[in-house]
Amino acid sequence: MSSSDNMRLAVLIDADNAQASLTSAMLAELAKYGTLTVKRAYGDWTTTRLGGWKKQLNENAITPMQQFAYTTGKNATDSAMIIDAMDLLYAADLDGFCIVSSDSDFTRLATRLRESGKTVYGLGQRKTPGPFIAACDKFIFAEVLGGGSAKPTGGGGGGSRRGKGGAKKKADTEPTVEVQETEPQDTSGDESGDESRATTTVSRRTRGKTKQAPEPDPVEDVDDDVDELEDSSEDEEFPAIEELLQPAIEGTAKESGWASLGQVGSYVNKRHSSFDPRNYGYPRLSVLVGDLDWVEVKEVPDANDFPQLWVRVAGKP
Repeated sequence: MSSSDNMRLAVLIDADNAQASLTSAMLAELAKYGTLTVKRAYGDWTTTRLGGWKKQLNENAITPMQQFAYTTGKNATDSAMIIDAMDLLYAADLDGFCIVSSDSDFTRLATRLRESGKTVYGLGQRKTPGPFIAACDKFIFAEVLGGGSAKPTGGGGGGSRRGKGGAKKKADTEPTVEVQETEPQDTSGDESGDESRATTTVSRRTRGKTKQAPEPDPVEDVDDDVDELEDSSEDEEFPAIEELLQPAIEGTAKESGWASLGQVGSYVNKRHSSFDPRNYGYPRLSVLVGDLDWVEVKEVPDANDFPQLWVRVAGKP
């Protein structure tokens, strides 16, 4: 297989399940792994639903692949992408594929491409099902492309400043809301006709509910981008950092107990395709390990006198 610098990659984008606003960032990320020889986006371009993509297609030299939605409830785009991928597998001189989608329907495609000796990169949202993530050699979460993190609910354990922690629990009790109701006053028996239409304001406390006039349904702007996709599944928790790194350090360590950080990173990536320091809020693995109090870090010059980072589990002899 070609080196990463010379790898020829095909980028296949499921426009129905990808964010147009991140197109440039996605391509820049994928370009780290090779030359993006083929760039295609699939969808029904006759609809206004994908209007936000049109500018991105032109600016990033992406070829739009038209696929009509023949039947309601059936995703023709997925089928078109899969067929094209198999055509490219046999007809094009490619080293790998980049599948941009959060759809589990591409799990078998990713597996099949890898069986044919191709490297598969996936890119999608955190809601992406686990089987598709595992089927890729490397999976990148779209949430980290804006310079942030993917906001893990499980986290870095063992002394990291981003230590283990879950999402905040919902309050055990629902909020108490003050509600004002206006009810007609019973004026039966009241001799004063002027008072017959009098009303009284009744204040009472309800728990977790407010009585309001129903609001009209929001009007959808069909020209809006599909950036905000509805989450059909819950985000999976990231493994704790210690659960990932400690076996990697021990599995690649020399007799001295020290392991090359580069080998540690390769070890983790081969076993967890979605591992990325940015998922935990760190730009690089070297920064992440430097923030763990259970990991010792040292610099050792290589044969060319360039400093290389080595790590070991703290407390080891």
